Amino acid sequence: MLTLLIIFFNQAIFNNKTLVPLDILTEFDLVFKDDNLSQNFLISDIVNQFYPNYNFIYESIHNGEFPLWNPHVLTGIPFFADSQVSMFEFTHLLSYIFNISPLSFSLFSAIILLFILGLSFFTYLDNLKFTKTISLFGAVALMFSGTIIVWLNYPLMTAFIWLPFILLCVDKVVLNKKLIFFPYLSIAIFLMFLAGYPQIAIINLLIAFLYFLFRLIQNKVFNIKIILVFIVFLSLGVGMSAVQTGPSWDFIKKSESYEFGRDYTENNNFIKETKQQFSNFKYNLINGFEKTAKYGILAISSEHYGSPLDRDYKNPDNNPYGNFSELTIYTGIFTILFAVISIVWIRKNKIIIFWLSTAIISFSLAVNLPFLSLFKYLPLINKISVSRFRLVFIFSIVILAVYSMQEIYNYLKNKNYKIATGLIIIIILVSFLDLFYFFGTYNTGVKKDDSFIFENNAINFLQKNTDYERIVGLGILEGGFHSPIVPNTSMLTDLYDVRGYNPIIDKRYTNFADKYLSRRGSFVLADAIFNEKIIDLMSIKYIICPKSGCLIIKQNEELKKEYEDNNIDIFRNTKFLPRSYVAYNFINNQTANHALNLLESNSFNPYSEIIINDTNLLNQNIKDDDKSLIQEAKIIKYLNNEVVINVEAEKKGVLVLTDAYDDDWKVIVNSEEKKIMLVNGIFRGVIVNEGKSEVIFKYIPKNFYNYLFISIFSLISLIILILIIIKKPKMIRSFCSKLFISIFFTSRVKKK
Repeated sequence: MLTLLIIFFNQAIFNNKTLVPLDILTEFDLVFKDDNLSQNFLISDIVNQFYPNYNFIYESIHNGEFPLWNPHVLTGIPFFADSQVSMFEFTHLLSYIFNISPLSFSLFSAIILLFILGLSFFTYLDNLKFTKTISLFGAVALMFSGTIIVWLNYPLMTAFIWLPFILLCVDKVVLNKKLIFFPYLSIAIFLMFLAGYPQIAIINLLIAFLYFLFRLIQNKVFNIKIILVFIVFLSLGVGMSAVQTGPSWDFIKKSESYEFGRDYTENNNFIKETKQQFSNFKYNLINGFEKTAKYGILAISSEHYGSPLDRDYKNPDNNPYGNFSELTIYTGIFTILFAVISIVWIRKNKIIIFWLSTAIISFSLAVNLPFLSLFKYLPLINKISVSRFRLVFIFSIVILAVYSMQEIYNYLKNKNYKIATGLIIIIILVSFLDLFYFFGTYNTGVKKDDSFIFENNAINFLQKNTDYERIVGLGILEGGFHSPIVPNTSMLTDLYDVRGYNPIIDKRYTNFADKYLSRRGSFVLADAIFNEKIIDLMSIKYIICPKSGCLIIKQNEELKKEYEDNNIDIFRNTKFLPRSYVAYNFINNQTANHALNLLESNSFNPYSEIIINDTNLLNQNIKDDDKSLIQEAKIIKYLNNEVVINVEAEKKGVLVLTDAYDDDWKVIVNSEEKKIMLVNGIFRGVIVNEGKSEVIFKYIPKNFYNYLFISIFSLISLIILILIIIKKPKMIRSFCSKLFISIFFTSRVKKK
């Protein structure tokens, strides 16, 4: 397997390339623009999100700081609590130990993760008594399948790779009676949740639990005690990851994704949808067959609708989100052939029924087939992008193929062992070459050199002429994703941008962006800004525009050009507000949404007043008739998780920091903790008295230490259970049953 991995990544390994697609920046970022097209624009998330995230971690750790908050995008956003940052993911932890650079990490991680996936799947199949060659075929087909490769270096694949090991633990416990694999199960679940993609982790757990129940019934060992033991160890795995998953869950609850789910499933009514589908039974049945054919053909023809590499891809349903990566299910022509043949032995082997059913349901969910897609309304699944079930589909297909190959091999082996073995080896090699042909070039890597980012004249100009002030790059309207300084690039260049790209964004900022900036899904792009006042309010000093010009609606003030080159112009905003200031006048406001509307009101003057929603903290004498202008405050220390400001107020007022409000921030004024305020609908502030004050803003996820306690408690509990298993294995079922029952009833009593 290691040899095949070296062959697959030979371009990157032997030519010292990086799998970070930096060439995407030179195509879509107008600051770095050249005339060459990128190799594969569909893997833009790697350079737009995951590479900046890892670079931010790398730089922060080397500066002796643990990055909990990211101030460089979206006026600030939780960083550690963003699950896809994956700070404690397995290969991330290894990279910290071995000091792997950001440009090298993608290849380093890809090889390790694919090797773990292949090895664990091989071991899982070997434990089921498949021959070594058949098990190797399964490992190769899964490792290099299109679905895995197109999501390589994405957290969803990083989470998925633990599924084979989890299933191995289930079989070791149920089939081989080896209780020590219960703790291994907890560790696998722990690592899976740290991988940074809760959707896949939930899907994996669902499949694992159903598989566990199936194995119990199949082997006639079904009893409540072993199920409780399974749940206890599963819970310990989740519990150990609480230090990461807890803050992530708290962050998700503040976002639009929590309210609507990734597929906006909650917008539909389950009963209404069910009635609709069955009342139009014939139409939906025909539609189901058509969709099955339309998407199923990709299992035998990977590039049936074209390829992003050739830029001729056409989505079968004209769905802008249904790109090549989202639809790929190719596992090799031999794999799908043998998977179909496996149905012949469906009566002989009940496990084929299990995996065939899993394949059908997961495919139905992934492509939204009528009737079976109603499963997406189940709790938790309705929060998941069901297209991710493609990973379960290809996993099921590979297993089905392995079962039929074993049957055929057994038949041929009785006639001629050498021919049978040789045939399987040939199939392995042909399958690898087949997958390598289609996906070996999906990301061959680019030159390992990001100096063009840091040596760029426009970037150097902005770095030299900004301190804590912000920038914004206004894109080409209706020009795709072309933009000066692509969102999140500011994380690399140590600039501060009001834009950003992240699937999880605080709903407060989402509402603000929808009103005043252009937004496309997870991108806050700002192709246009709809009110000039917002530019001033957000402390935007420089506006980077394409040569064709910027679109700023309701622009009254003149912008001063201070830099230009062949691609862009940089304008200085002459009236921007300081990053931090004291205001002495306020407008009372009841809701955050109301505040957003007030911002554009002609009666609101950002240079003399602020909008707050908690007047109980203020005395009426703060508001003066003379409309005192705001007074700049000096930032003396600005770190990711801490900001220190020296204030010298003329009278009692409100210190405003134009960074995103988040209730996990704490504020200390002259060594005394004060209540943090929501200012202007999205920023944070605090009351300061007349005279000099030192104000310290500190950030740490609210329940961080509680989650840390849960992780430590779960780890200690796991160690105790391991000792019990080693010393007195017969006690484990009784102990876990009592533990589960006591926890269950304790939680019930607390709720009452």
